[in-house]
Formats: sequence, structure tokens, C-alpha cells
Amino acid sequence: MNLISATDIKKWTGTASAQTHFSTLINKLVKASLDPKKIELIRFLGPDQMNLSGWDGTLKTSDSCPFVPDGTSLWEFGTGQNPLTKASDDYKNRSKEPLGFVQHESTFIFATPHVLDSAKKDAWIREKSDEKIWKDVRIIDGIDLESWVEDCPAVCSWLATMLRIAQSGNFESGEVYWKKWTSHDRYKFSSKLVTAGRDNNVAELLQWLDSPPAKIAVQSTAKEESLAFILTVMASAEQAKSEELFSRCIIIRSSEEFDAICNTKNSLYLIPQFEDSTSFRMAVDKGHHVLVPINQTNTLHDDRIELPRLNIDILKNGLMETGLQDDEVDRMITNGGKDLLIVRRLLGYNNNQPAWALSSNARELVPAMLIGQWDENKEGDQEAVAKISGMKYEDFISIMQKWVNEDQSPLRKIGHQWQIISRLDCWNRLSKYIGNADLVRFESTALEVLKEKNPALDLPKDERYMAQMRGKIRIYSNDLRKGIADTLILLATQSDLQDRVNNILFHLLEEQTTLSWISFNDMLQQFAEASPDTFLQSCNRLLKNRDEARQFFVESASIVFSNSYHTHLLWALEMLSWFPQYLAMSAECLSQLAEVDPGGQLMNRPIRSLRNLFIPVFAQTMTSYEDREKVLRKIVVNHPTVAFDLLLGLLPRERERHVFISPQLQSCLPRHTMLSLDLSMFPAQTSRLLVPALRGSYSNPTIAP
Repeated sequence: MNLISATDIKKWTGTASAQTHFSTLINKLVKASLDPKKIELIRFLGPDQMNLSGWDGTLKTSDSCPFVPDGTSLWEFGTGQNPLTKASDDYKNRSKEPLGFVQHESTFIFATPHVLDSAKKDAWIREKSDEKIWKDVRIIDGIDLESWVEDCPAVCSWLATMLRIAQSGNFESGEVYWKKWTSHDRYKFSSKLVTAGRDNNVAELLQWLDSPPAKIAVQSTAKEESLAFILTVMASAEQAKSEELFSRCIIIRSSEEFDAICNTKNSLYLIPQFEDSTSFRMAVDKGHHVLVPINQTNTLHDDRIELPRLNIDILKNGLMETGLQDDEVDRMITNGGKDLLIVRRLLGYNNNQPAWALSSNARELVPAMLIGQWDENKEGDQEAVAKISGMKYEDFISIMQKWVNEDQSPLRKIGHQWQIISRLDCWNRLSKYIGNADLVRFESTALEVLKEKNPALDLPKDERYMAQMRGKIRIYSNDLRKGIADTLILLATQSDLQDRVNNILFHLLEEQTTLSWISFNDMLQQFAEASPDTFLQSCNRLLKNRDEARQFFVESASIVFSNSYHTHLLWALEMLSWFPQYLAMSAECLSQLAEVDPGGQLMNRPIRSLRNLFIPVFAQTMTSYEDREKVLRKIVVNHPTVAFDLLLGLLPRERERHVFISPQLQSCLPRHTMLSLDLSMFPAQTSRLLVPALRGSYSNPTIAP
């Protein structure tokens, strides 16, 4: 591996990097060259220890290599100017005071990145050796380091990165890859993200790394996760062990480079990024360990460590340790499809494009991204998928079958259900490939799917829970409906597409009957998030008709619990209330609902939602106190009976807990957050909202006591 020359190493001299990391280089080279089981003592100063007194390095080993003798060797380094002068001074000082070591049993070694004149170097060594003070005297200079580094590929790659020397890309130090994989400007990587809940696998891999040369595969949902597990185990080992493992660990991406590196004298931990069983066997025969990271579809390896899927709680704990807040963690888990690699991409870690997101492949997945999810057992879903994709369903599925088995696939198929794993990750990478024809097909199909009337509404209210048994089933699955509704939100994140979304929602909500709204009741939150103005205007017009508004409170019984159609509407309005520009209209709609609310078994009531908007502490809105006071005064004037109940509800109570509803796919607000109301904070805030509003209510003869 002729990657680094003596000239490259010489250019390093005198730099701050050399002064800090030259000792690290020697430490790595020693650990890459000697049998770790034969090293009795090794101590080289770390980057933050270079100003300490004493030997720069001490080593005792029963092994040897061309650059390191067996027995005890004592090291001094010189990275500045006049290296031979520095060597002479160090030799003189250590000959007078060896700091507890027996000189005639120890080898004195001076190492420098400088390229020395060979004649002067040899003369200096002969002169010092003739003094017979030390067992042996050696100098390692830039010429020697060039040869030594060539025999240690992992260290060579590490040093090339340090010296900013371009590498072919066919190989990379495992340590360099791991540091890039875990680095982030804001977040601190936690090894728990990869290893937590996999303690048995960690122990098995560490034991294997200490065993004789062999091949083993590490299997998880994706090759990148398997590779991350291998490297994180190495990085998380005890420091000396970790340094030893990384000094020999190299990732190789081509069989030609693999075969060349296998001829290295020193034993290595080889991590191939390809399949070649013949090369793997040859590498083991030459004394190397071969670790093959594979995904869950790979069945080529009998000897493998199978990693269980990461537990959600464990993933949450790992994300918390990176520095994310609770609400950010929940959002990342949801938007990341509970997948570690997707979560990393959403957080902005080294953002390598997966194969499916490359420009040559992206167009194939655009229809699936727009659909989101579907049930292939539903004929209606198949027809809708065919319309959006613009091809026969069978042809579309053959393409999806190819991608679902790919490493880091954006798709997941469980039984007869297809799903984009992370809508947000997919959207971030594929949305730029959406064409006008895609949007036209999507718009017409979305209206057709979402406008479908719920057949269960044809049954008496107390029999609607038996709709499936009565054959009252939708043409389109709930999976497809939710997938399309979520796409509306994603489309709305691009300002040039908002008008299209508004148009779709206008046609969906234009029928001003509660029955039509109830048919897409479970989609109301998505509709509100996708087009807030259209949603609120349509909702306000509908609720002005009190007879229609009352229909939302019809409770239908089931075997276990009661259900009412108003709850989804409340959640949609609560979500929009977070935004100051929508608080007034949301509060108006909630007040209209509260006026006709007959009460019922469910705790979710419009008056409760209103109270959460105006309660002085932990209100469910980002609106200022001043603007909330203005909205509250309007309620006092326009809805006096509701206002009186609301104002009474704002009086302090004992400790309370609230679950706040916030947007699903937009990240400007915290997700569902549990907050506790502390009465000690209440009085100072109450005067800003409650007292002025109460004065207004007493001046209104309709509600004055």
C-alpha cells in the first residue's frame, strides 16, 4: 500500500498536528505490528500528555518486528527542527538518568518524522552504540516510517486522513469511518444507540475478536447498522483494547484491494463491503480475521451473529444521551419509522445517500412515496395505486419487490400491507423528483379515495361497531387513506404546492354536512395540518348550523366503550391552536361546539379544550398573554354562556396533567407533551387573563350572576 511517502511524512514535521499526534502514530504502529498477547507493558504519551516529563514511550514485549526489538525499548520523539540535536540531548539525559530502567537490558529508540541524511544517521547510531551503555540504539526516521506504515494498512489510512492525503475510496480505517459516522456538530453520539439490548452479541463478538483467525458475519436490518455495531463494539472496549483493535481494523470496498491488503505481513481485522467467499477463505488462511456486515435478507453465511431489532425504549434512551429533548426524541422515533439509520439521517449525521435515493433510481419510488401505505388485499387500493403510479398494479409491484429487499430499503412489507418506513426521510430525498403528471394523478385519486362515504354510517348508531360483520366496509383501506392524507401535509411543506393542497381540501370539505365530515373523521387532524385556513373556514361555516354541529356529539355504543365523532374535530382544533395566527378561529369553532355540547360519557369536551388554551400556566398555544386576552374577550361577547363556564374553569385547581396535541409531520412544535400545573405559579399569571375577562363577563347582563 504505497499511499504515504517519506516526503509526505517529512512535510508533517513542525506542525502542531505532528507534535500532538506523532506519539499516537507510533503507538498505533506498535500495536498493529506486535502480537498483543506478547506485549507485557506499553505506554506512549497521548495527545494531551506531550508536555509530561519522563520517557515519551515505554514498551516491553517478547515479540518483535523490523522496527521494534523484543525486550524493553525506551522511546523519545523529535518533531521539531534539528532532530539529531534533539536525539543527542535525549540520549545524553536518559543515559545519565534512565528513570528506573536497566540500560544494558533496554533499547534506546529515537523516532522522528524527519528524513535524515543516511550517512549522518548511521554514524550517530554507531557512535552511541559503541558507548555500550544501552543494549541497542536505534533511530526511526521518515524513511523507516514509510516502510512501517506500508505494512499497517489501517494505520496508513488513519495517517492519510491526518495528513489530508486523498485515498482511493476502496479502503478506509475502521477508526476513521467510526469517527465520521458518530460525529455531529450538535449531538453527542451514544453507543447505546447501537449496542444497548445487545449485550450478549457484544460479548460474543469480543470473544470472537480474541479467537484465532476466522470469518464471521454480523447481521441486522441493514449492512450499515451491522458495520456500526462492529465498530462501536471496538470503540467501546477498554481503551488499550480499543486502540489495538482499531490499529488493525480496515474496511475494504473492492475484491482487488482486499486481495492486495491480505498480503500484508501483520494480522488484520478485515471488514469487506462485498461478497467473495474465495477471497475470505484466503484471508483467513493468511492469518486475518474477516468480519462481514450483512443485512437481514443475506443468507450466504452460516457463521453469523444475528442482532435483534433495537427496542424502542432503548432507542429513546440512546437519543436522550445524544442531547435531544423529550419532544425531539418522540418526533424522531415517529418520523424515523423507529429505524436507527433513518433517525440518524433525519438528525443530519454524515448524510450518505442510500441507493434508492440516487437520481438513477429515485423516479421508481416517487409513486410509493406519494401513496405512503396500502393494503394489497383491497382491490380498491390496487386500483388507486395503479392510478397514482400510472402503470398496471402488477408492474408497479414488481418494481417495489425489487426495492423492498434492498439494503436500507425505504419500504416495508408485513403480510399484505405495504408501507414507506419513514415518510419524512423519503420526502427529503425524493420530493425533488416529483413531476406535474405525478401531482395530477395524485390529486384526482386523493379526492376519489378521501371522499368515499363511510358505509358504517348507513347503520343505526348502536350497530355501527358491527359494520364489518354487516358487510359495510370501505372500498379503500384505512392504510391508504392515512397515507394519502399524510402526503397532503408533506406537499404543503413546499410553498409552491400549497395551492394544490388547498384546492384538494376545499373540494373535500365543501359539502357542508356533518355526515360528510364524519366519513373522514379520522383524517381531520391531517386535513387541518395540511391546509389550516381552508379547514378552519369550512369548519366555521359548518358549525354555524347548530343542527349540523349537534350531529358531532352523537355517541355510538360498542361492546366495550362509547364513541363520539366530535373527538377528532377537537384534536384538530387543539393542534391548530398552537399557532397564534389560528388561535382566534380555532377558539371560535370550539365555542360553537361548546354551545351545543349535550355532555356525555367521554371526558373530551369542547369546554375542556378551550380551558387548555387560556389557562395561565402551560397553555396549549404559543400565543402571547396579550393576544389570548383579546380572544377571550371575544368569547365573552359572542358566546356568553360558554364564556361563563370557561371562566369558572380557569379558576385554580389542585395539580393537573394535560396531554397536548401538536402537528404530526411538522417539527416547529413539541409533540404530545405531559405537563404538570404547579399552583405556586398560578397567581402571577392569572391577573393577565382571568381578571380582565371576569370583569367583562360581569358587565354582560346575559351571564352576570
